[in-house]
Amino acid sequence: MNITINPPHTEYLQAGKYINLSHTITNNSNSADTIDLEAASTLGLTIELFASDGVTPLTDTDSDGKVDTGILAIGGSIDIAEK
Repeated sequence: MNITINPPHTEYLQAGKYINLSHTITNNSNSADTIDLEAASTLGLTIELFASDGVTPLTDTDSDGKVDTGILAIGGSIDIAEK
């Protein structure tokens, strides 16, 4: 699998504050693929993944139990938001 996620983010915030981040995920492989996504916090904070509108939660489109991008064509991209 050959993907890029841009821009990379490392953010710091105070307790009780929220942050919204945007990313573009691009499929650079030689075949269409569904990219499983997982966001993690070193502090154990909850991170949720959304479509680019920041409202629609991303879902598990291939029924493997993991949130994903849906099928991305060769060279295809998807914009996502995390909160």
